[in-house]
Amino acid sequence: MKLFKELPVYQKMILIFIIMLSLFYIVSLTLTYFGKKSLEEQYVDSVISKADFYGDLLDNQIFYIRKRQLQLFSDSDIQKLSFIGDQVSGYEEVALINGINEELNNLNNSSDMIANNELVIRSYTRVLSFDKGWKKDVGITWNNLKGRVQDGGETRIDHL
Repeated sequence: MKLFKELPVYQKMILIFIIMLSLFYIVSLTLTYFGKKSLEEQYVDSVISKADFYGDLLDNQIFYIRKRQLQLFSDSDIQKLSFIGDQVSGYEEVALINGINEELNNLNNSSDMIANNELVIRSYTRVLSFDKGWKKDVGITWNNLKGRVQDGGETRIDHL
């Protein structure tokens, strides 16, 4: 303090100005730091909420597709064709196939997440595909599908 009193007036003014300027600078840096921190937190919260929203949307789509698949499996045409198998012929076969094709089209058009769907009816020895239509199958597709499901630890395919 004693040194401050001995300084000439212009040096005192410069010193006070530097002290005031440094205080404003420190306040400005502090506000900038906390503002940046607040913006980062808001950005992270926004990203997390969007990720949660899109995750929930994806879960809902997957649940909807799964529900539609279960409805497809309980379709009367599929159950009848599965029960009758290769013994079906003539008009009844065409009617059943058309009904199943309509259900496959409905399932495929129900969500943008479905690119293709296929239905394997073991007793009918054919694979019904949305893209490729009907194709004869001697059990290769069924065995591959059964192997993939069993590798995953599930055995629900045995009940189809």
